[in-house]
Amino acid sequence: PNRSLLLDRLSQAVSRARREDWPLAILFIDLDHFKEINDEHGHEAGDEVLRAAAERMTGQLRSCDTVARYGGDEFIVLLTNVLDADDARQVGGKLLAAVSRPVATPSGDLPLSCSIGIAVCPDHGTDLDSLRRRADLAMYSAKQSGRHAVVVGCDAG
Repeated sequence: PNRSLLLDRLSQAVSRARREDWPLAILFIDLDHFKEINDEHGHEAGDEVLRAAAERMTGQLRSCDTVARYGGDEFIVLLTNVLDADDARQVGGKLLAAVSRPVATPSGDLPLSCSIGIAVCPDHGTDLDSLRRRADLAMYSAKQSGRHAVVVGCDAG
């Protein structure tokens, strides 16, 4: 799904979460060292890496959840019906493990890892902008702590 579909699904999910008092989470995922993959192995290899990462994430989620490429090497995952931040962190750990395996490309197997930031509604915000900002900050905290990590918004900063 693209950014437009993600925004629509997130808007609906936030409305439902408020109405039913049930948390949801967004995970901001950035592939570690993706620029080097493109620079050293070309955009064809980079495209293979992006496809593999998306497929691996999708394979770890329920049909009610959404994986969308947000831009460049960034993805946003919308988790509906999470129990709490710890539940979202566990899913983040599964995604981290699934993504962080070598990817077969025309240039050979390339290592891959990611950094994940999580924001939970309503704890970290109740609209897309505040949730995305909080998840983005948490993702940068994961990068600063050495990459290949999952950080929840309340852990960041």
